[in-house]
Amino acid sequence: GWSTVYGLAACTMLLPMLVMWFAAKEPPDREHQTLREHVACLFEKDGWAFSLIYVITFGGFIGLASFLPTYFYDQFHVTKIEAGQLTMLATLMGSAVRVLGGYISDRIGGINTLSGVLMIVIVTLVMCGFAGGSVAVTTLLFMLCFAALGAGNGALFQLVPLRWPMTTAVAGSMIGEVGALGGGFLPNAMGQSKQLAGTYLWGFVAFAVLALVMLVMLRRVQIRWTRTWAEKGGRARATAASSPTDYGAAGRAARP
Repeated sequence: GWSTVYGLAACTMLLPMLVMWFAAKEPPDREHQTLREHVACLFEKDGWAFSLIYVITFGGFIGLASFLPTYFYDQFHVTKIEAGQLTMLATLMGSAVRVLGGYISDRIGGINTLSGVLMIVIVTLVMCGFAGGSVAVTTLLFMLCFAALGAGNGALFQLVPLRWPMTTAVAGSMIGEVGALGGGFLPNAMGQSKQLAGTYLWGFVAFAVLALVMLVMLRRVQIRWTRTWAEKGGRARATAASSPTDYGAAGRAARP
């Protein structure tokens, strides 16, 4: 029954809760920033650029994850249990590869990683739309798509502390909130596509087009980013900065 599912989900919260209760502590506030300084990132263009990219990587992740059971059940007429198992294969791939996305971003830069991620997402989503006749091919494509989305989540948060070293938590919270809200776009687009056109294809295409727009935006803003607070490709700056207000200096001051 459903009550057992929710009970098991609640039990999985106990271990991280105990770890936080007994092992974690707040870091000292050495900067002593005012509230206005803490929330300034909410009104910056870069904050919204990050948020829109996160609409694709994280919003796409949760949007697809919530819709895939319905898609597999309706498109391929599998049982509800099989639909859940196929969805789990894809989502586990995305969760596992998020760490790899951060690792790759540390090596080649978050901008380069996000560019590759968005291109993979665009291609796999369109291919998923055309592979509606094969459950095996569709599942493999979704696994690749989720892997890219997971890597993109890790890559984006490699860049956040470089851009906002003193207000990482506020910036990350805003980006996470907007990205999560974007998760409602994909299920709605898929439903509208099926209702109006009789196929899910145009739902996939709509989200792929949105990802393409974000890719173009990223390639434009990265020119300014690599001139101010990041090295080429989005790597952390390694040279000393001449001014205490420089992004690189702030980033190094915030490192443990």
